[in-house]
Amino acid sequence: MSTMKHPNIIAGRYELVSSGEFPAMNFKLPHTKECFTYAIYGQQGKEWVYWDDASNKYVSFNGSTNGINTACLNKPTNLKDGTFTINLPTDQSLGSGAVIMFFGASAGVPVSQNKPSAPTPDGNPDMCFGLFEVTYTAPDKTGAKQSLDVDITVVDQISFPFTAHSDTAPFPLTCVGIPLSQNELIERFKKVFDSSGQQAAFYQCLQESTGQLVAPQDILQKNTTPKPPSYCGLAPATSANADKDFPEYAYFYRVSETYERDGKTTETAGSAPVFPGAFKGNLNAVHIGWLKHGTAFPGPYKKNNPISTGLRLYRAREPKGTKTAPADLSAYELLAEMSIAQWNAQSGYVYVDDTTRVKNKNRHPHKTDYGFNPLSVWFDDVLQGFFGHYYTKDFWLYQDPQEKNKQNGTLWRGSVQKVMPKRGEKITSMEYINTKGTSASIDAKWTWGDGKTEYLVLQLVGNAYDPADLNNSNIKGMTTLSSAEYEGAVINVYFPYFAENTDLLSMTVPQLSLYKIPPAPSWMQNHTLSPSQMVFACSGVFASGNDTDANAQSHFAGLATAGLTNIENVIVSAINRGIAYGEATVLTPQQYTCLFTFSAKPTVNINNNMITHVPPWIYTYYLTGVLGDGCETTLSAPQTVELLEAAQVGLTWLPQRPELYKAVRIYRQVGDNDFVLVGEVENTAKHLATYFLDTNSTEPASPHRFYGALRTPGAVNCNSYSGFLHRNWNVNEFIGVSINGFAYGYPFDDQGGFSTNINYGAHLPKGILINIGAPWNT
Repeated sequence: MSTMKHPNIIAGRYELVSSGEFPAMNFKLPHTKECFTYAIYGQQGKEWVYWDDASNKYVSFNGSTNGINTACLNKPTNLKDGTFTINLPTDQSLGSGAVIMFFGASAGVPVSQNKPSAPTPDGNPDMCFGLFEVTYTAPDKTGAKQSLDVDITVVDQISFPFTAHSDTAPFPLTCVGIPLSQNELIERFKKVFDSSGQQAAFYQCLQESTGQLVAPQDILQKNTTPKPPSYCGLAPATSANADKDFPEYAYFYRVSETYERDGKTTETAGSAPVFPGAFKGNLNAVHIGWLKHGTAFPGPYKKNNPISTGLRLYRAREPKGTKTAPADLSAYELLAEMSIAQWNAQSGYVYVDDTTRVKNKNRHPHKTDYGFNPLSVWFDDVLQGFFGHYYTKDFWLYQDPQEKNKQNGTLWRGSVQKVMPKRGEKITSMEYINTKGTSASIDAKWTWGDGKTEYLVLQLVGNAYDPADLNNSNIKGMTTLSSAEYEGAVINVYFPYFAENTDLLSMTVPQLSLYKIPPAPSWMQNHTLSPSQMVFACSGVFASGNDTDANAQSHFAGLATAGLTNIENVIVSAINRGIAYGEATVLTPQQYTCLFTFSAKPTVNINNNMITHVPPWIYTYYLTGVLGDGCETTLSAPQTVELLEAAQVGLTWLPQRPELYKAVRIYRQVGDNDFVLVGEVENTAKHLATYFLDTNSTEPASPHRFYGALRTPGAVNCNSYSGFLHRNWNVNEFIGVSINGFAYGYPFDDQGGFSTNINYGAHLPKGILINIGAPWNT
């Protein structure tokens, strides 16, 4: 097997010389080409436009009716051997552009207020679509400032895989994507996520009916709350067990769907209440069910959630004559519980209520769906362990400058604190270290709160830093410190458990006493997402650029929108990748990613007179950075080489600052799991490490790797969906997924150089080949 055998991958070196013209976009279609349509849109100035192939020009969305636009759809023309070409104009820029590709039925592109948006799994559940982003700046009158950026990021869903190949792409992005058909992709997914295994929670990411793979955050985004019973009316009591005093009250009903797995039952939020009306005459029983579509008669219940297995029916009993349903969920008691099959086996598809008795008066409907889907609690142990760990341990991280005009970064230090925000009072009692090495107080004040509600936060303050060792956190008393961009600032990363996104009143967090669940801060966006959904989606507490306390420190430019959010980016990426917290090993934040990246393909040096050499095989190389304290980072993005005969392998990479990494280690992987350390190169200001020659001097090794739960039973939970997409096709084309393991499995997945974003700059290729795998339904 060779990493160069796939038709999408072309070996060779290319000169980075711009063609000057907007590259021809060549689309290679599978045999289902007659079902293919596409739309290209973007922004020109303040106007949104789409490409109209018939007239060969951009057309404005202005005047479009809100809703679905079909005028922007094009069909392939001039097909030759399954390939067609789109030539966009060179002299017209296209900002925030997108290429949307459809197979089969397509309703069109959603448009609101003359602005288009991409389809989504939730908004377009029956569509087979793919997309990539295009941002193009046309050359000015002098021919300068031309640039192109193409991002084949696929975060939300995969309906059909595709690859993008172009000869002037920066190394190693000449070819990126998934070189499989959707059928192959699905079969590999099924083998990894057996519906009964430890990772079974992710099996639902496969949409069996459409063949889509849908990301966990989008699975959790769907409304799980069932529709309230559409048939709820009065009827004569016919049961011998009917209570005579049953009609002496008013009754209101809510229903939830349940999911049973491993002997545990979870449930959705309760539906809206229904009221059958006041009893009259001999109508002294209640029939509850759902109307069959298009009829006035009850029919079988159709579940709202694919994973649901049962129903719970709740009832509130109120004084006779009451017509308004109680809002307090504790007024509703569990009346009945059964599987969906049992519900549909009832006579007439209705439940008959004619007794004052209930199944469990202490069980009440949930207000959220927290816990219903196993993915909604997937990261609970990790989140609680992480915050508990840093309640007793220090957190520190050097952050590079965030604003373009700044030269110095910031050493953030702190720990998890219990805080009680009160408007006008100081945010923290912690002090920061200034350039003199002395402690100084922080004057920042809370902008909200009444001082009565306690929150758990990772509280960090900005310090000066040691320019000789950026990872040095013991800087107090040093007189050689550099001033920091955010020196004296304070930020908070909130524990993501709130009254609005859980049904918990309190919880026990490791290392802490009982913690009462508070309401979310009023300024926090997406606070109703479950804690684990915040991780999958990199949202809520992990995207708090609107934090009013950080924004109020206005003398620190970009503190909220850059400083805080990029630290949240680092943390949530580590949680997704399964490296932020583990009972056996806890990496420091500086270890989460490796900044070393390979700068060229490995070189193969064959000389039969060599005494030491690497045997013929397929090998994948990685780098790690060694910090000043001797700890090393996780693995870098990889490079794979096939040796057809014994050789020495030369490896080159881009330099990194010796004040951050004192050395670089080189690892070699054989197969899927076997690693050896092949060398270490010292990294100094005088001799920056950029090259190593592998002569097969090795020792066994176990470097820090992402997504351990996909390999090791019992390992800490990670975003296994993302881990699956990162399976390196170059390492093993029979189980791999993405070329070089580059993919976007979650929104912040570019951390550490794993991005599929191709920034050509001014080095435009003559063409870009989009090779599309066959969609599942073909």
